[in-house]
Amino acid sequence: MVVDRLTDAIQRAGFEQFEVFVEEIDEDSIRFRANRFHQSKRRLRCGYGVRVIRSRRIGFLSGTDPDLLIDALPTLRPTIETKISLPPGQSYRQVELHSDRVRGYTHQTLTGFGSEVIDRLIEIEPELKVDAKVVRQRKQITIRNSNGLSAQYDKLIAYLWVEGQLIHNNHIHYIYDFSNLSSGRPFNSDQILQYFQMVLKYLRREIKIRSGRYPTLILPLALSSLLSSLAPGVSGKALEKGYSPLIGKVGERVLSEKITIYDDGLMPHAFGSSPFDGEGVPKRRLTLFDRGRFLQFIFDLETGVRNNAQSTGNGQRRYTSLPSPGLNNLHILSGKGDLGKTLSNLKEAILVVGVVGGGHGNIYAGDFSVKLDLAFLIRNGEILGRITDVMMAGNIYEMLKGVVEIGNYTKDLGNERLPWILLEGLNFATAQTDPPPR
Repeated sequence: MVVDRLTDAIQRAGFEQFEVFVEEIDEDSIRFRANRFHQSKRRLRCGYGVRVIRSRRIGFLSGTDPDLLIDALPTLRPTIETKISLPPGQSYRQVELHSDRVRGYTHQTLTGFGSEVIDRLIEIEPELKVDAKVVRQRKQITIRNSNGLSAQYDKLIAYLWVEGQLIHNNHIHYIYDFSNLSSGRPFNSDQILQYFQMVLKYLRREIKIRSGRYPTLILPLALSSLLSSLAPGVSGKALEKGYSPLIGKVGERVLSEKITIYDDGLMPHAFGSSPFDGEGVPKRRLTLFDRGRFLQFIFDLETGVRNNAQSTGNGQRRYTSLPSPGLNNLHILSGKGDLGKTLSNLKEAILVVGVVGGGHGNIYAGDFSVKLDLAFLIRNGEILGRITDVMMAGNIYEMLKGVVEIGNYTKDLGNERLPWILLEGLNFATAQTDPPPR
């Protein structure tokens, strides 16, 4: 066995502590372009990451050829200072990571998911050009270390990504959606169809707005892009380096009391779920924000030691890298808001469906500045049309302080479960010089 050979070579090299991380991936993907089947691929990959410790210093090697790693081990000189101790062998909680139904999907079945969505979409809008991607991926992770840990898990995920392109007034407009297929529940394209119908109904009607602050309703896919600036702030690395805006605020209310946010590493059939993280530490469900109060940072082994804390099971890695703290599955607790009723009660607001450039600005402070890829003006409870050439800016913490309402359902985005949210207001900027009065 390759792991045994690597372990023997490491021990012969005389390292005090070691860890072997093995990542195996078997992935089928089917792509459609412009309403037609484009290609089918199968990707097989196996890689090895070796972390060693000698005299409180870390060394690291990675590659796909174990023989080359074995040959290189005698020359490896650890240089990164550390105080970590690798975790011992232990038992882990059972997590729902695979479905027999998904395992049994044939190539024809996976292709059929994409074909069904495309056929239904062009039926409601013949001018639509649809790209789609259907993926099924099996991943096996194996970890062995010098402290008696030897663990392995298998995970199976599947998803469909669909993007529609519509040309109007010499511009290409994009509509996109996502469906997590990992649980094996019967595929139903109705939700994708209804979402596209709602957007297409108002897409061709262009509306100008004045720059200013507007109440804002953000749908889950757009919210996902904005939340990319939240993860750096809760990271133990940001705490260690001193650039998290949450330093000194544990226990304080920093968001709206309507907001509760979890990082759930045990969520069934979620992309970031597994019994243990990239270092063999058990994963769990962490409450990051409870009714607006910030409760904790996330740590891997290294940032935990540097902050006098324990790892929270958030050591993220590929075989090519050392671990670093990262979110497993982000879950914002749903509220009681009905989308139709909420829209009908808005006097004037912006409905944000898609954004581009979610990482712009100082992401460590939570700042963002994005272009509205797809957004609509709401007035007196009605969607008037699509707004064009508009930028939206804000700060994720200030934004989540101003939550007025939260949707009564969450959208499954693979490694996120997000509702829609209604905000008191965000700032919008446009170059339009003669928009209609507000």
